[in-house]
Amino acid sequence: MKRLGFSIEEMRELLAAGDRLAAGRRISKRDGDLLRATLSAYGGRAEIRRAQLSTEVGWAEEFITRMDTLVAGG
Repeated sequence: MKRLGFSIEEMRELLAAGDRLAAGRRISKRDGDLLRATLSAYGGRAEIRRAQLSTEVGWAEEFITRMDTLVAGG
């Protein structure tokens, strides 16, 4: 999670929310909905970061290809 840009506090919040849902303790519908919304929001942020990283990988690949072409005399 750290590599995706999440802070330690955000990691704690996410893990706590997941633990509360997974523990099977009785929680109110409202609390369950809030916990699921928290998890969903973090999942959405991770998806955004994955897309950013994918774009950055594409840029790196393009740069490497251009450097290889220059080195080869093209």
